[in-house]
Amino acid sequence: WYAPRGAELANSWRIAADCDEWANVYVAVRTNEALGQHAAPGGFNDPDMLLGSDPTAPAHLTPRQVQAQFSLWAVMAAPLLIGSRLRSMPASDLATYSNPEAIAINQDALGRQGEV
Repeated sequence: WYAPRGAELANSWRIAADCDEWANVYVAVRTNEALGQHAAPGGFNDPDMLLGSDPTAPAHLTPRQVQAQFSLWAVMAAPLLIGSRLRSMPASDLATYSNPEAIAINQDALGRQGEV
């Protein structure tokens, strides 16, 4: 993956395979644990898009898993890209994705990745 050279190439770079189920979310988090030194303003480790809990989507999580994923992505200073169906997004997902405290942690001016 591109973490060691990421900032030379782009503003964000993937660090793991697609998060299409909870097991892969876990792998992305564990992979990103060792990459914090590569994250800084202008360059961030990208563990993948956020999954929603819409059961009609090909890949989805439970509402609790959506909350956990969003919280982990916020602490990891990861890009907060929603990869679920917006038109059928459950209200619980919208509440999670619009949590001002989690967004403030993610958007901290220091741009440093937290430790999980």
